[in-house]
Amino acid sequence: EEDPPEQRGPRKAMSAEAKGDEDEPSALAEPIALRVHETISSLQGLNGLRHGDYEQYRRYATRRLRRVRKGANFTYGRGRQFVQRELTAEDVEASAPLLMVPLLNSERAWAYAMQLKQEITRGEGNAAVSNHLLRRLTKAVQWSAAFEELCKVRADDATRLEANAYASWMAANLDLERGEWAGALEKY
Repeated sequence: EEDPPEQRGPRKAMSAEAKGDEDEPSALAEPIALRVHETISSLQGLNGLRHGDYEQYRRYATRRLRRVRKGANFTYGRGRQFVQRELTAEDVEASAPLLMVPLLNSERAWAYAMQLKQEITRGEGNAAVSNHLLRRLTKAVQWSAAFEELCKVRADDATRLEANAYASWMAANLDLERGEWAGALEKY
């Protein structure tokens, strides 16, 4: 059920009424421009990956994700007050920094998978760790696909292309880990 326009706030009410085609950016709001590759490269270089420290990068992504959610008032609550909230195009339209949420979630899951991969290569891993790695990469693919979908609705053309490339790269990484060479080659 959707709230009446007067309960949604003026910005959400306008976006719901002006919303026409789901695949095109809203006519009222300017498309979001986010240089995905540049943003990720700088975050990775400044937060641990220059030295191959995936754990530090994963922890940074977790903290940054919390700051973005809190700044946009998109928190889930704690304990008994926890309420799972799904990020929608309307939320991103109301607060542009929320576009970073699926990107940071994807980066966090990817960094955790790479951390587990390092453990396996050092000889500290077993079958359970390998399965955990695949689950984290699958989660990274899901978040990157969610990021791509939000960009299709709310971002400019360059950001859409970069989001598509990022999602394809992440899916190719998963196929590579699973040993599906043809799928990986197609997505790279």
